[in-house]
Amino acid sequence: MLAHENGLASVEAFRLKATALGMKGRKLRVEGDLTADVTYVCGVSLKPYPASLDVPFDQVFGEGQHDNNLIDFDPLDDNEVEPLVHGEASVSDLGYQLFSLALDPFPRHPDLAPPSEKDDEDGDDEIEEKTSPFAVLKDLKL
Repeated sequence: MLAHENGLASVEAFRLKATALGMKGRKLRVEGDLTADVTYVCGVSLKPYPASLDVPFDQVFGEGQHDNNLIDFDPLDDNEVEPLVHGEASVSDLGYQLFSLALDPFPRHPDLAPPSEKDDEDGDDEIEEKTSPFAVLKDLKL
């Protein structure tokens, strides 16, 4: 299911190690590490290749008094408080989100050469000469 939903050939291993610590104000801090062994399908050659993920995390869950009219956003704060649902923290949902976000959205087999600027979409070896869109202005006389 994880592999199919995320466009992978397979997921060989998925490990989520977490420690939950109670905090003041009915909050819960969950710290841990997500590790996974996956098999990507290269977007260029369609060859499968293995990769490993290692994602440390530190997430705070809490019951909040959310006012929809007020937005409290701190761009330097990595730990937004995730809501407790019926007094429970969904660590499995957190693991799934971390896994999905850690995946390479454009997998490319490590044996392939990196893409170059000379590559054409048509696959032709000819390099088209690029002209500036302002080149027509040089002939105008004012």
